[in-house]
Amino acid sequence: MSNERPVDFPARQSSRNWSVLLAPGAWLCALGILFTLSGDACTSDTRAPLCALVIICVVAALYSAPLAWRGRSSMETALGVSAIFSAVLMLVAIPVLLLGSCHA
Repeated sequence: MSNERPVDFPARQSSRNWSVLLAPGAWLCALGILFTLSGDACTSDTRAPLCALVIICVVAALYSAPLAWRGRSSMETALGVSAIFSAVLMLVAIPVLLLGSCHA
């Protein structure tokens, strides 16, 4: 038996490294798009687009944790970043999901 490691293709390794930026990218998208949509949500008195955006961004931030776990490259950093930004996105979701559309 040889102790050779399987060859990891550069494209696969690169996509694993990008998992570190998925959670901050989701937070950045949520921050910018929620700010833009808040005026329209108030005038139309609906918060469905805000809720949908928050849910999509939280799922994207949480999805970066399994990517980092599978990737094993800079795993601790990616897991920590995913946890922090997922928590921040969940805090952003509280006013969107609980308050009226003009108060969020």
